[in-house]
Amino acid sequence: MPSATDSPSATVPGPTAPGAPPAPCAAPRSESFTLGYAFAALHVDSRVPGVRELLPRVLGPAFATTDSGAGAPAGVLRLTVRLRGSEEPTAATVHGLERMPTLLLDGTRQVVLARTPEVVTVLQLAEEDATELLLTAHPGTGEVDLALPDGSPGALRAVARTVKFLVGAQLTAAGLPVFHGSAVARDGEGIVVVGPSGSGKSSLMFLVATRAGWDFVSDDLVFAWAGADGAPRMSGWSNRIGLSVATLSGHPARRRFEEARLRRYDQPIGPLDVDADRPWSRADRVRVYCDIDEFLEVARIGGAAAVRPRGVVVPVAERDRKGWEITVEEPGDLRWRSDFDANIRQLKHVTDFLGLVPRPATAGNGAVGVGAALDAMPVVRARYGRDMLDDVPRFWAEVTEALQRARR
Repeated sequence: MPSATDSPSATVPGPTAPGAPPAPCAAPRSESFTLGYAFAALHVDSRVPGVRELLPRVLGPAFATTDSGAGAPAGVLRLTVRLRGSEEPTAATVHGLERMPTLLLDGTRQVVLARTPEVVTVLQLAEEDATELLLTAHPGTGEVDLALPDGSPGALRAVARTVKFLVGAQLTAAGLPVFHGSAVARDGEGIVVVGPSGSGKSSLMFLVATRAGWDFVSDDLVFAWAGADGAPRMSGWSNRIGLSVATLSGHPARRRFEEARLRRYDQPIGPLDVDADRPWSRADRVRVYCDIDEFLEVARIGGAAAVRPRGVVVPVAERDRKGWEITVEEPGDLRWRSDFDANIRQLKHVTDFLGLVPRPATAGNGAVGVGAALDAMPVVRARYGRDMLDDVPRFWAEVTEALQRARR
């Protein structure tokens, strides 16, 4: 029986005849999939390996990937990811870069190289942990092209940040409520923890997830929309998590965080200063930063998305308080949504400068009526001191019981 190499259709290359032109290199294998969040979706055709593997890891449980073949579903934004050509512009070759208009998207700078009714080209500048990339969009077509300098981890992180903007543009154009808050869930029902920066909402989320057995939903931002049944759903947004090291004092996960190889750092971070006497304040806190997948793995907790919001907690961390005090608030008096609204325009969380989202945004996208349902949720204020750390399950049980009583 002839071997594979004896067949004219064999794929194993043989020796090249002297003087013959070299065999052409095989084109990079494409990965095609759809990335979804709530009702928003993005079809990705990547010619750079590793994109599909990385995105769901760093974006978190709220972003789902599904196979979609080579063609994008109707009405879905389309993203092509490829390596940059040798003649395409870079930060090093563009003359007068510092004088060009610049977008600021959640801390990421994008320099506008060209903007016409047919095409918009921006150069997303390199950051501490992400390379630059070239982004080209064609307004009205729903098509976006990303050109990367290489397939390094930094380049893939730049893709992840851009994907967030493209999905977020669809959500914000629909007018979805988005607010500052951490969130946890159990059995598909979620509780939001809201408060200003430094109020302890992220630390409380971590303690409840690791000590009381709840699932992680969000660390900082929460989107809400209406599900197919008309009831509100909520998911966290994808941001790198900043965990206060004080929360790790006496915690079984402390050593795991000290020894973990987190993407933000070149090596394990080593012993953490978890001084129990450090003041509880924004100015005095020290944080460890990790991606969502790293956080879930090292903390050994589960993640949840599209959960049903069932109540709101306003934490008041008072370091010298003994025990805790839980009081039910009148939702109308607190106005928690307006007080802790993320104000995404001010944050420049995402800007539809690229002309990708139709105007007006489609109706029936789940945004209508969600605000009223959120405003009607029960709200409790929880004041607690250091000794709460020794009995998180009992503390949280009392919080959830207070919310249940308020719903009756």
